[in-house]
Amino acid sequence: MAVLLAAGVAAEELKPAEAASTACVCIDWWTTKYLWVGNPNVLNRKDRTSIRFDLTKYLAKGRVAKAELCLAVHPFGIYDENTFVVEQLMRERMQLKPTDTLSDDAEKRAEFVLKAEDKPPCRQRFDVTECVNKLLQTGHTQLVLRLRDTTVEERGNKKNKAEGLAVIANELKLEVLP
Repeated sequence: MAVLLAAGVAAEELKPAEAASTACVCIDWWTTKYLWVGNPNVLNRKDRTSIRFDLTKYLAKGRVAKAELCLAVHPFGIYDENTFVVEQLMRERMQLKPTDTLSDDAEKRAEFVLKAEDKPPCRQRFDVTECVNKLLQTGHTQLVLRLRDTTVEERGNKKNKAEGLAVIANELKLEVLP
């Protein structure tokens, strides 16, 4: 399916091969049904969401002209503003695992801020062309990204309520210009 990148050029839409989330405090809460970031309830869970895109179809060429991560998120319980980080997990993974939530092999690729007054869905776009091309040039085909709420992780659950965001799964995609 052809879609438009921010610059108005036709691109291919790549859906995640898989996406899941779990709490840093208990990785047994692993789920592929709900993609939470932050605290989805009154517990101080510090949930993170991991997303894997399979780039195999671009391997022969060894590069893409452009790649953008596109998210639609639903913030909840934010009482001033929260900072969210998009990280790339650096070791290749052919399958997501709950331990990816805690993995320390992540490098920050982008960040965004959501404020209490932001109305859902909040759409976010991030250029990940460099990440994708580095993977393809080294013969790797799996782009694994992780979303974290750094505000919740640093501050904790001070108001003892749900706070963070839900990723709208059916709008999660990578737009690629081959």
